[in-house]
Amino acid sequence: MEIDITHMVEDSEIMCRLSGSVNELGENAAALTWNASLAYAKTNPLLANDTEIEIARAYLKELGIEDTKNASDTDIQALIVQLIAGDIREMNAYESYTEYQQSSEYGSASGSIFKDCDKYYFTLSH
Repeated sequence: MEIDITHMVEDSEIMCRLSGSVNELGENAAALTWNASLAYAKTNPLLANDTEIEIARAYLKELGIEDTKNASDTDIQALIVQLIAGDIREMNAYESYTEYQQSSEYGSASGSIFKDCDKYYFTLSH
């Protein structure tokens, strides 16, 4: 499943608030990024319906997050926001999208983001 994340890429300055480290945000980084991701997910839901939320649950389980059955739909939305924010930050660390894409082909970058006709998408699969 692909999720259009163009709006997140275009607003990439806030990605640190959604997926920042202790080094960047201090000892409360986990709580700060979780609360910001919850708020972002409520105002900008990335998953449009129950089917997409269930696909996301399965994807998160594939990544090793076992306790998604008991997570609320809002929690699933926020987890996906955090995951995508981290990948956007990874992509933005490269000089260009082309460099990111090449690095993903070599296994040096996640490669979960792709660009098509000036839109960015996150692939919710391996």
